[in-house]
Amino acid sequence: MKKYFVSFLLVLILVFPSFTVDKDIDTLKNNLKNSSGVEKIKILNELSEKLIEEDANQSIIYAKEAMQLSIDNSDIFSEIDSLNNIGYALIKLEKFENAIKSFQNAYGLSNENNYIKGQAYSKNGYGYVWAAAGDYTKALENYELSLELFKNSKDIQGEAYVNNNIGSVYESIGSADKALEFFINALKLNEQIDNKEEMATNYNNIGFINSEMNNFDEAFKYYSNALEIYEKNDNKRGMCDTYMNMGSFFRNFDYNDEAYGFYKKALKIAIEINSEEKISQGFINLASINEINGDFETALKLYNSSLEISKKFDSKEDIINAYNNIGTVYNKLKDYNKAIDNHTNAYDLAKNIVYKAGIESSLKNLANDYQKADDYQSANYYYVLYSEFKDALTEQENAKNFANSQTLYETEKKDKQISLQKEDLILKEKKARIQFIIIVIAGVFLLIVAVFLVIIAKEKKKSEKLLLNVLPKKVADDLKKFGKTKPKKFDNVTVYFSDVVGFTSMSSKFDPVFLIDELNDIFTTFDNIMEKHDCERIKTIGDAYFAVCGLPEANEKHAQNITNAALEIMKALKKRNETSEIEWRIRIGIHTGSLVGGVVGIKKYIYDLFGDTVNTASRMESNSEPMRINMSDYTYELVKDEYEFIERDPLEVKGKGMFKMYFLEGKKQCD
Repeated sequence: MKKYFVSFLLVLILVFPSFTVDKDIDTLKNNLKNSSGVEKIKILNELSEKLIEEDANQSIIYAKEAMQLSIDNSDIFSEIDSLNNIGYALIKLEKFENAIKSFQNAYGLSNENNYIKGQAYSKNGYGYVWAAAGDYTKALENYELSLELFKNSKDIQGEAYVNNNIGSVYESIGSADKALEFFINALKLNEQIDNKEEMATNYNNIGFINSEMNNFDEAFKYYSNALEIYEKNDNKRGMCDTYMNMGSFFRNFDYNDEAYGFYKKALKIAIEINSEEKISQGFINLASINEINGDFETALKLYNSSLEISKKFDSKEDIINAYNNIGTVYNKLKDYNKAIDNHTNAYDLAKNIVYKAGIESSLKNLANDYQKADDYQSANYYYVLYSEFKDALTEQENAKNFANSQTLYETEKKDKQISLQKEDLILKEKKARIQFIIIVIAGVFLLIVAVFLVIIAKEKKKSEKLLLNVLPKKVADDLKKFGKTKPKKFDNVTVYFSDVVGFTSMSSKFDPVFLIDELNDIFTTFDNIMEKHDCERIKTIGDAYFAVCGLPEANEKHAQNITNAALEIMKALKKRNETSEIEWRIRIGIHTGSLVGGVVGIKKYIYDLFGDTVNTASRMESNSEPMRINMSDYTYELVKDEYEFIERDPLEVKGKGMFKMYFLEGKKQCD
């Protein structure tokens, strides 16, 4: 199930630039009391800059006062600085539309008054807003313009800021090498002006990238360098962030005790500086370690503490994530009712605010909860919702691309119409050429029709292939011929279940795209093996793989076919692990009996199987061991003369009582 842990603080570090020299906030507040005129404007802007990260609302109050005084004193440059400060504070408050307006005003005034530094900071702000919106192309365009402006104004500090932000974008799109290049550029620039605080930020980011690239020693070195600077300058906030980063670093390398120690240090400092945002992060971090270590009661307390803080600030996305985490822990405690309650809370709230990641995660979690609670009808309902939601997200993206294409098409169409009208005037004077033009157009039209017919034929073939990917051939044929198919009982069927050992832990260590690619490659191998042995893959749910033999067409060798497929799958996975970055391990369970199969849904067809045989096969898998094949005595009796087995002591199986089962070792050797 998808969970939410606090990630490294990469993007949030060094996005809010400073225009002025560093001074203590208390010192600035004292100086403000006795200041006036230009000096007061300068101090107000300095206070605004310094409070962007810590107290964005107060930052805006100081910036607005500075802006009004700047207007009164005709100090246009200070007015621009105030507008940029307001923009960055609005970013911190996630009020992106208002931030853009403030940057637009600042950029317009900067252009009118040839204030290059003001233009540079405005463009940097644009870049951050686009990055937050996920449009990394526009983010990079604005950052690159900002970088060029800073170079023209010979502002080394500004160059350092933008290099760091460009590195953050490349990290977000998975280009670690490019990210590292720009973070190192930022570090070198800060070294030129001996800006220790920003060097510490760069060390943190370089440490993060090395951690992502599994360069353990380099990552630890850079984190240590950052921590040394923060401790020397008694920068509590920087120390807190770095301790969190180091905790996440050790957790990702499975050094959970060390991670816990750093997380505790971070939480202690967060409490000292009274940062409720970081206290909430600290609770989540400690909860994640307790959850990994199996101390679910402590994890629950900490997740609930984080939830209370999120409610206090009405941070709805954090509330949704907290409900999902709490529900996941209850699922592990096998308290499925509470798991369902919390995941339902997450789903309802995520729907209200259209939080797509929260909707996707909670639907997947609910499907898992109901499956574990043996409510397969509800599990299937939420899995269908989950699949439809993912499809809808893809359709929305396609619709957006289509809208852009349609706009371009309409523009081109108008241009062509104007052109055709001009040509028509010429053609009226030259009647001799009219017939030739008509013939050419007719030929082009026929060619277009022919091309469309070929495309339609290809698309039809593709759609039929896709249908066969999700439905057995006989069921797909029934749907094509009659538009429906009836549920059917099958008496002699052997069911295969497998899932990945430790997949939840893997999901917190590796990039999701990488994991999905790995699963896709593994399941493709499984599909090929199942097809080779006349077996049918029914579906996958996350890391679980569900297949059968003996339906929709009867097969007297159903037990032998599934058994041979399971042995070959285990062999293929072992061979893959010899060269794979991840050692994938699975548990396999096999059981034979009768069940009912049919199509679920009317908009998106899903072929599913129901009955005690499916549940028992699932129990065989959950009672198996890593890289072992566990078989029920029902299947064993059908294949015992052909294969080697290890008899197991009878085990207590939920809803079944004591149950005999066997570990499959391989085929018997011929004498």
